[in-house]
Amino acid sequence: MAFDIRITGVPRDSSNPIWVIKDIRYPIDQLEKDKLFRLSVDSTMYTDYVAVLNTEEALVLHNKYRLEPYSEKGKKAEAELIAHLNIGAPKTRWVIFEIYEWES
Repeated sequence: MAFDIRITGVPRDSSNPIWVIKDIRYPIDQLEKDKLFRLSVDSTMYTDYVAVLNTEEALVLHNKYRLEPYSEKGKKAEAELIAHLNIGAPKTRWVIFEIYEWES
């Protein structure tokens, strides 16, 4: 099994869109042990970990664990994430970091 990360921004109100970012590299084995994450096993029996954070917490987590982007796609994804997090609370209420398992 393989793991990947999806970051979802939940807006403060419906006039702002939900945003989803992938393609950012983190050391998953370290993230899943961080106290901010909890284990979430659904009916498919895949192992997932999730953290629900505010924008300030998300920025701290990102800066603590980020790995260098290995592609232009990764660099663009990271720039987009930083832009969303820097705008912060006026638009984004929650940031969900989801580590999810999938069959590779």
